[in-house]
Amino acid sequence: MTTQYVSRYLQRLKFSAFTLFFVAFFAVLFSAEVSAQLNIPLPGRRTPSKPKSASELLKEEASKSQSANGDENESMLNDFLGFYSHGWLPTPFPAQSIFALRSAAWIINDANNITFSSLPRINKSFSPVNPYSNDDDRKPRPRGVNINDTARVGEYYNSEYNDINLLYEIHLPVPLMLRAGVGYIYQRGVLFAKDRTMNVLSPDNNGKLIPLQEFHTLDMQEHFLKGTLGVKIPIYGAFADMLDQRISSYYYLYLGAQVQHNIFNRAVQHAQLVPLDAGETRIRYGERSYGLSGERIRNGTDTLQVWNAPMPTLNTLRIQPEVAFGWGLSGEVNAGQFQAGLAVLMEAFALLPLQTVTSDAAWRQYIIGFRAAIGWHRRL
Repeated sequence: MTTQYVSRYLQRLKFSAFTLFFVAFFAVLFSAEVSAQLNIPLPGRRTPSKPKSASELLKEEASKSQSANGDENESMLNDFLGFYSHGWLPTPFPAQSIFALRSAAWIINDANNITFSSLPRINKSFSPVNPYSNDDDRKPRPRGVNINDTARVGEYYNSEYNDINLLYEIHLPVPLMLRAGVGYIYQRGVLFAKDRTMNVLSPDNNGKLIPLQEFHTLDMQEHFLKGTLGVKIPIYGAFADMLDQRISSYYYLYLGAQVQHNIFNRAVQHAQLVPLDAGETRIRYGERSYGLSGERIRNGTDTLQVWNAPMPTLNTLRIQPEVAFGWGLSGEVNAGQFQAGLAVLMEAFALLPLQTVTSDAAWRQYIIGFRAAIGWHRRL
């Protein structure tokens, strides 16, 4: 009885242990599956990272290669391009230039109905308006006894401006260039006056009065030495300092002033008889006396010189503010011991007068024109 009881008890215990083993086994599998699906880390277990796709691996490799090449390219660029500034208000590299410069310009004479107390008095005032319908009529008729000879000879003149300059420019470490220079100017201003109050007896001795006009021409010739000082502002362009050369191309605004000193001047005033009847060609100036002895000069032509001397009231020192807009280009090449630099510039400019030409009349001269320069260029 006792033996049977013990045998049954052992069988039940084996069955319970076997059942418990299977329950525990399936519980562990279930827990692992749930943790894998929910990505919940188990105690003491490291969760594996998600595997990367082939496209992601290729992207990472390309990024690493691009980064490495970019650093290398940037290093090579820095070794090749030592200085580079471009765009609006670029900063120039350190350099200096010397230019030989010439101008082609026009004079605008601002002289509205003026008179000069230092010149022979006339009935009318001067202005820049040319009264001649044909400039060839400004040439005098020939001097001689034959009044029927009407062929005009000689020359006439207009306002003109010429100069030659030597300029020095230096680049500053900001968007500025300093300009200084010296030069010579030849300047010629022409004014006119028209008097219609004259009459003359007819050469036919018939007592008939012929109405005349008398045109006066004032030719003011001046020679100046000048000094220039101002700044150039690069507005847009590029400055590049490369391994063995430098180059720049830029547009600029120039602001400065000229100080001009007159070293020689001469004013020549002519009077010319102009009949209102275009067919009347025989009118001439007659004789005039001169000097203390009263000696007489036979004129015999339709043109009379009434003044030929320096202008007594001329303002010899003048300050002219100056503005210009231009384009500059420079290049420099180094090859061993050989070094060559070249710079050119072209600009449109204007000079604005602060002083009048003479102290006894409100005569101002505005200069507008173009310049071209070529020069030597070198780095600093």
